[in-house]
Amino acid sequence: MNPWSARLLHFALAVDAGDRVVVLGHADEAVLKSLQGAKVQVVKAELNAEPSPGTPADYAIVPALYSVAPEVACPRLSQWVRSGGGVLVLVPNAAHISKVLRRKGRRNLGWTHAGGRQELERNGFGNVEVYGVPNNIAFPRTLVPLNHPAALDWYAGSTYQPKSLKGKLMIRLIEKLPQAWQRKVLFPTLAFVAQRAPIAERTPC
Repeated sequence: MNPWSARLLHFALAVDAGDRVVVLGHADEAVLKSLQGAKVQVVKAELNAEPSPGTPADYAIVPALYSVAPEVACPRLSQWVRSGGGVLVLVPNAAHISKVLRRKGRRNLGWTHAGGRQELERNGFGNVEVYGVPNNIAFPRTLVPLNHPAALDWYAGSTYQPKSLKGKLMIRLIEKLPQAWQRKVLFPTLAFVAQRAPIAERTPC
């Protein structure tokens, strides 16, 4: 099964045949084949490149954004996408428990559930949805909408089902955690989906 299926892209972004989609940064063949399956026009570029004047994309997809802080990436994304267009960005979850332990008290410079949302909104994006990705960036088989508490409850309680005794004890513990901590334990990757607001709808910072 191709984890980057056209179905997954349609679930996250309302792409239509003929849309212009720019893929920013590294993208493996699975991503590109999925876009071809959706019958869209694909353009590959780097996030820090200069967009072609007069030809903003309908959508921008960043399949794997490493080591670029949201305050750097979000202004660049707004330059690539037309007014009313959308973005899908997959990033390591900087608040994941494994990342927190590795930082050893150093300041967090990465993407978090709240920080990524705020930075996208600050740069003219709205309708921000944040998804938890249980596995890694290359294989986003499941997107769990973190803006909806019931979805997180469902995932924690029924989808993640370890078979070992240790695993069963762990999931009992996870179910008792506040949802803010469940996001830090269950999802090493986050996916942000947002729409660039039409100019008339934007509010000054």
